[in-house]
Amino acid sequence: MRIKFRTDICGYEKNQTVTLYAISGMFLCLWRQACHSQSWDIGVEYSLSLDKINLSTYGYLTYDLIKYPYLGEETLYKSLYASLGGNISYNFYHNLEIFANTHYMSPWRDGTKKMGYFINTNIGISGRFLKNKLYVSIQGEDLFAKSVTPYWTNNYGDTEYWRRNRYDTRGVNFTLRYTFNSIKTNFKSKSGNQKILQRAD
Repeated sequence: MRIKFRTDICGYEKNQTVTLYAISGMFLCLWRQACHSQSWDIGVEYSLSLDKINLSTYGYLTYDLIKYPYLGEETLYKSLYASLGGNISYNFYHNLEIFANTHYMSPWRDGTKKMGYFINTNIGISGRFLKNKLYVSIQGEDLFAKSVTPYWTNNYGDTEYWRRNRYDTRGVNFTLRYTFNSIKTNFKSKSGNQKILQRAD
C-alpha cells in the first residue's frame, strides 16, 4: 500500500501567450501576450496492490490566477478547481481481468479560456491466452458521453467568444493482438492503468 502527497507551485509566468479572435473585415485568429499568471497545485495519490486487485486513485486542487486586459481594463481572474480520478482492476481465473478507470475535472480555466467540467469513464474486460501470446479485450468508452467539455468561453481585449459542444463520444473498443516473439520482462501490464486522455476541446 502506498500513499503519496504532492504539492506543486508553478509560480509566476510573465507575458503568457493567449489566443483570440477578432473581426476586422474578416475573421482573424491573433496571438497576444497576457500580463502574468500564477498557479498552485496540491493533491494526494493512493495506490493499493493485493493478490487479485490493483487500485490507484488521486485527487488534486489547483488555484489559478491570471491578469490580462478586457474591455479597457486590466482584469484579475481567479479560479479553484478539482481533478479526481482512479483506476481499478481485478484478476480472476489466472488470465482474465476486469478493469475500469475514470477522470473528472470540475470547471476550470485554461489561460483566458473558461472551460466547463468533463468526466471520462471506461470499463472493460481482457484476457490472455496461448501462453500469454494472444491478448483479447473489449472496452466500453466514455460511458457518460462527457469526455468533451460541454462549453468554453474566452474573453480578451474587446472580444468575447464561446463554443458549445454536443458530442456523443461513447463507443466500444475491441482489441485482438497476437505476439509471435517471446517477451521476457519483470513488469506486468495492466489495462486498467492506461493513461486517460483529457479531451477538453
